[in-house]
Amino acid sequence: MIWQNIEIEYKGEKAVIKPTIEFLNYLERNNYSIYNVVERLVKQTLPLSWAVQVISDTLTYGGIKVSAEEVIEELGGLNAKTIGIVTKIVTACLPQPKEPVKDVKKK
Repeated sequence: MIWQNIEIEYKGEKAVIKPTIEFLNYLERNNYSIYNVVERLVKQTLPLSWAVQVISDTLTYGGIKVSAEEVIEELGGLNAKTIGIVTKIVTACLPQPKEPVKDVKKK
C-alpha cells in the first residue's frame, strides 16, 4: 500500500479517509499545498489557520461537518494535539517508503 488511511476521532465520531488524489485536491483548494504544510511543520512555523483548516477539511471530507472555528474551540489552539493531528494527516498523504530490497545471492 502506498498511502495510509487517515483515521480521526472528533467528538465521539470517527472519520476514515483514504488519501486519494481527489482528497489531496480538496485539501489544496485553499491555496496551500501538502508540501507547504509539511515544510511549515518541520520549520515549526505552521500558522494556526492552516492547521485548523487542514483538520476541518479532512473531517468534512470524511463526513463530519465541522468548521475551522469549531476545531479551534475543541482543540484549544495551536498545541501538541493540533500539531499531532495535522502531522498524522499530511504524513498519510505522502507515499510510504518501499521495503528495502534484500540481497539476493547469485549462484
